[in-house]
Amino acid sequence: MATYDELGIDVKLHGSRNQKVKCPMCIHQRKNKSDKSLSVDLTRGLYNCHYCSWHGYVTDKTDEEIRQDRKKYAKPEPLELPLNDNTVRWFKEQRGIDPETLQYFRVSESKEWMPERDGHPAGKRSCINFNYFRDGEKVNVKYRDKLKCFRLTKDAELVLYNLDSLKDRTTCLICEGEIDAMTFYQSGHYGAVSVPNGASKGSAKLEYLDNCWSALEKMQKIIIAVDGDQAGEFLKNELIRRFGKHRCWVIEYPADCKDANEVLLKHGIEAVRTLWQSAVAPPLESVLLVDDLRAELEDIALNGWPKSDAIGYEGFDHLLRFRRGEVTTVTGIPAHGKGEFTDQIAIRLASRHGWKVGVFSYEEPSFIKVIKLCQKYTGLPYYRTDKNAMMNAAQRNAALNFVNDHFFFIDIDTVDLTIDGILDKGRELVLRKGIDLLIIDPYNCIESKRQAFQSETEYVSEVMGKITRFARLNDVHVFLVAHPTKMRKDEKGNYYVPTLYDIAGSSNFFNKTYNGLCVYRNYETNTADVHVQKVKFFFNGQLGSQTFKFDAHTGRYAEEGNPMWQTEIEFQQKRQVQLAMDLEASAPVEPPSAEASQSETLKPTGSNSFQDPLDKEDVPF
Repeated sequence: MATYDELGIDVKLHGSRNQKVKCPMCIHQRKNKSDKSLSVDLTRGLYNCHYCSWHGYVTDKTDEEIRQDRKKYAKPEPLELPLNDNTVRWFKEQRGIDPETLQYFRVSESKEWMPERDGHPAGKRSCINFNYFRDGEKVNVKYRDKLKCFRLTKDAELVLYNLDSLKDRTTCLICEGEIDAMTFYQSGHYGAVSVPNGASKGSAKLEYLDNCWSALEKMQKIIIAVDGDQAGEFLKNELIRRFGKHRCWVIEYPADCKDANEVLLKHGIEAVRTLWQSAVAPPLESVLLVDDLRAELEDIALNGWPKSDAIGYEGFDHLLRFRRGEVTTVTGIPAHGKGEFTDQIAIRLASRHGWKVGVFSYEEPSFIKVIKLCQKYTGLPYYRTDKNAMMNAAQRNAALNFVNDHFFFIDIDTVDLTIDGILDKGRELVLRKGIDLLIIDPYNCIESKRQAFQSETEYVSEVMGKITRFARLNDVHVFLVAHPTKMRKDEKGNYYVPTLYDIAGSSNFFNKTYNGLCVYRNYETNTADVHVQKVKFFFNGQLGSQTFKFDAHTGRYAEEGNPMWQTEIEFQQKRQVQLAMDLEASAPVEPPSAEASQSETLKPTGSNSFQDPLDKEDVPF
């Protein structure tokens, strides 16, 4: 990696940690030769030119030092033993996996503490070890016992299984289990990796994608081979959303098989090879057929119009609900709370529907934005001189943890401030963090790249086109906050309610957005009217307005006439209680006896009399 000197960046290494210097890439082309357009963050080694968009990363650390700077994960215990003959035989006869494949994946065994299951008490049991490596170092282990219990090393780094196989490759295959990865490897696909924790319906927290981003970003073709159940379908769709449809191919398993290993056992190695060789390519570029839309059309016929997410305000939810893939433009007179209400929507979508949010906030430092979100989450001030009137340490910690898990703040000092730079960073957040919502606040702080031949109307049309395309392609909702300029007053001297047509620059703010909001505050009554001025799709809502009471101490809103001030932390607590009650209600009245469970567990596997070697605790190692 190049140094500052090698790049021609003239910084004072012992000066301020954030510096502005001349950009060596564009200064010779500039009329103003003294303009310092390159921002440099010495602490993180980042640099970015706000004129020509040249950016990158500089460090004088070795690769090993960079690895040490990463999050400090727990390391697996080194104690393990090689596979005994009985286990090798089980893999071959019951799973079709050759000894050479086991050796390549460095599968081993150990005695591990495993949870209670099927009447068997918790305790140490014989386990197969699926070992996870990064750069040749073991970073995690998945343990599998005789009861088919699985667990990963606690607090260890989540990475893809067989991650090191992706080095120097531009094509990979992602499947849902370690044995499936072994199956594809055995069939000749040496770039086959597996997700570490399977698929679960509705869970999009794919931490391992972020951890493996440097290996995945260079992939030109990604084959997705997940189980054919609901959870697998959800994982497939989320992976496609993160990586982009343009580089994803999909494997469809035969009707009698749920995964690759079952294809191997029922149809042989050639059938597995045919699977990945005939993965379904992306649809015809820029052309859609009815067949491409048939599943979506059938879903509408059976289940109704596309679903959108409500934020939990009875009156407002009737006017507007939010759906990924759309753009909502928010305007209002300065200091009337358009940013506050946008944040209120975001915190409620995160709390009630699990949305993850990318935030480009130019006018507020990130720490101020975090404090405001924490206040909206807890319903309490972050700081007051009266300590009894502010959130306590536990509430503050809960709020900070929630915001940390759901909100990601774009650093305005290092990012390219053009619309292309902001959307590129949004695309990276889709891949690495799985964001569902991107907030751009405000529009007028985006650096203009308007060409000399463009009118302002044409330029705004181009920018709005890029934003709406980003929303559709990445299945992300975008909030664009924009100030009006046409500040008109009535005969009494009161401002009229602005519309999207009053936003500086162009009527295309109205024409090219999906939804439009205006926040209009009355300081005398301490209320805010939220006007829904555009709803493109009728199934998301309708035109109208809703009046809210505003709490200046916490920046929270409650509908007038229906002042339900329930906080998001209270909402989370009630939902956890309800989930526990539902789980208890669905539990069987009489669990099977230990004897019955053990008898069932010890039945022979397969058509022969050979048993799973881990069904016996006295297996020799």
